[in-house]
Amino acid sequence: MQGTAHSGFWRLAAIVAAVAALIYAPTWGYDYTHLDDDDLILDQQAELSRASGLYSVFGRSYFGATSTSYYRPIVNLSLTLDAQWSGARPFGYHFSNVVLHVAACVLALALLRGLGLEQIPALWASLVFAVHPVHVASVAWIPGRNDVLMTGFGLGACLALLRNRERPAWTSKAVHLLCLLLALLSKETALCFPLLFVALLWAADRPYDSLSQRWLWLGWGGAVALYLGVRHLVLAASPQGTAERLGIALLRWPVLLSDLGKLLLPVRLQVLAAPRDVHVWPGVIALVALAVLLWRLPAARRRVGVFALGCLLLPILVGLLGARRVVLENRLYLSTVGLSVLLGCALQSVPGTRPHLNRARLIAATGVLVLLGAMTARYSRSFQDRHRFARAAITASPNSGLAVDLLRRDSLAGARRALSGPSGPGGVNPRKPRPDPR
Repeated sequence: MQGTAHSGFWRLAAIVAAVAALIYAPTWGYDYTHLDDDDLILDQQAELSRASGLYSVFGRSYFGATSTSYYRPIVNLSLTLDAQWSGARPFGYHFSNVVLHVAACVLALALLRGLGLEQIPALWASLVFAVHPVHVASVAWIPGRNDVLMTGFGLGACLALLRNRERPAWTSKAVHLLCLLLALLSKETALCFPLLFVALLWAADRPYDSLSQRWLWLGWGGAVALYLGVRHLVLAASPQGTAERLGIALLRWPVLLSDLGKLLLPVRLQVLAAPRDVHVWPGVIALVALAVLLWRLPAARRRVGVFALGCLLLPILVGLLGARRVVLENRLYLSTVGLSVLLGCALQSVPGTRPHLNRARLIAATGVLVLLGAMTARYSRSFQDRHRFARAAITASPNSGLAVDLLRRDSLAGARRALSGPSGPGGVNPRKPRPDPR
């Protein structure tokens, strides 16, 4: 029976992986956008191409000498691995982004099944995660992989925690803590993961025995302390204090509504938006929809709904503490996991005892996937090259200084190409001022 269950899961996983790969396969031919990927890849080719770069990434900041605000060595390590076989060609980096997204989609399916969802609701919810348009910024844009890596390791940590709860073993404990540490080394947002783990155990039956285990708290504290300690050794102290960041976050409540709207109603996506250009009204609709979803969940699934809501909201709230000048959609990658769990629970709770109701539910669910997939295919073209990216950025956010700068540099690059032809991957690359921190 266990072998049958495993084979059933891998059949579903093959479907999810195939859909996720097909929807983003065109991005393998995309060029660089020259926003962050020039700093991370083109300007650091000498470092990335050396074998020593595989371990030196742990001793430098995310953007190298251009910034001391971020420490994400796992992302730099993945770029170094790509450079070993792809060099400065963008194909290898885009290829890896799609592979990482496919892996995250399979892990999301495993989490949905681990939370007790039946095969069809879990398959549909994981497909929503695979084709959601808001993920374009995480998959089609090379630097967006920081959120894909963080989420993938976070999902692995969740699965190991559930596994250890069912069958306690030192291997599952070690995998859980290792995944947490790797998530922290991928992006700072992972600092909220211990809260999500508590919610996950609370969503499971009889969580109190699990939460009372000393190894959990010591392990979480040790992983966070190790990350913060290494980060402090590598980076200079941030000039911006916690109180100042909290004050800025309180003033950015429209961004919270905008992010919620992009998750539940992704009709006004923005490649590169200034906070003043975000759209609030989809977020208001999203808040109402979330309240209805939670209210309609059966009592037995409410705890899972609370975990999903925490997974959806916590990354957005943490993101408000970060960027002041730009709103990036790749930060919503982890939040979409929470949305998928909520939608899967909602689909499973819909009564399906009558054949015509089952057909209607299947048609509606398929229609949602087709619509989301079409939106993703169309939106991903905005990341095809520097010209499309700059045009999409300024169209979606006329008040974004970074978008204006991108458009200016694109025009300058086009003029120089007309006079002397392209030079290297992506043509000329005029240096730009970096708004730091983002």
